[in-house]
Amino acid sequence: MKMGIVTTDIGSVILYVEEGYLVRIELTERALLPVDLPPFTSQLVEYFQKERTSFSLNFRMEGTDFQRKVWQTLMKIPYGSIVTYCGLSKELFGSEGCRYARAIGQVLKRNPLPIVVPCHRVVAKNGLGGFSSGTCWKKYLLSLERGENLF
Repeated sequence: MKMGIVTTDIGSVILYVEEGYLVRIELTERALLPVDLPPFTSQLVEYFQKERTSFSLNFRMEGTDFQRKVWQTLMKIPYGSIVTYCGLSKELFGSEGCRYARAIGQVLKRNPLPIVVPCHRVVAKNGLGGFSSGTCWKKYLLSLERGENLF
């Protein structure tokens, strides 16, 4: 497995690539030295410089049919947009959807490719909601995309 590292204002993004496929992203508040692994790291650098709003990377995600369906739906949320857990659930399951908001949250918590599969764009109806890498990262990513200061 190969590893690339992108340094940001609040920490580092560690990318894990296996057989030419991005398989995991880890967000850490530690400042690590950059490790170039094109095109994976270069596209993330462009994202953090506001030069890229979507990714064209080969990636592989393993999960249940339900998890894959949720992750595919996340990919449709436009850059700079947000949706609530309930709204995402309704998109997947129709008018009865809000019943599944907690299950959706659990799937997002297990997203192996944050940023590329933009789970940070899903928020609670009355606030930010959780994020597997911590709310500091979620605020940072939303601020970057929306041009708003959430700190």
